[in-house]
Amino acid sequence: KAMEELATKKSSQEGLKDAIFNAMKELEANGHYTKNDPITAESCESLVSEFVMHAKNWVHTKRGKNTAVSYLPGVLGAAMNTYLRSPAAYRQFRRDSETIQPSESYLKKLKSLQHVTDGHCTETCVPQ
Repeated sequence: KAMEELATKKSSQEGLKDAIFNAMKELEANGHYTKNDPITAESCESLVSEFVMHAKNWVHTKRGKNTAVSYLPGVLGAAMNTYLRSPAAYRQFRRDSETIQPSESYLKKLKSLQHVTDGHCTETCVPQ
């Protein structure tokens, strides 16, 4: 039930963010860290948001809702970068990853939308 709420209720996602942040603060306190700045909610926002997104995607796929997943720009960019360098390496990474990664067909679709014709990007052509 808790996992279903994570996938569907914003309040559960916010609760998970708070729990992760509090756990990070506890680790910081127990480790007696004195270097650098203390951990703040702002400084770990992207890490916590990425973890919550991966957890939410995992729940969606376990419930059979593979099309309900979403990706942060950094995750999608890293996946696309790996795929463009080597589709075989990306397939291996996706098989080995514990997190839900974009499908190869989704990356192919995105790649087909980003093409160049006659030296001009079709997405950002500016009339001259």
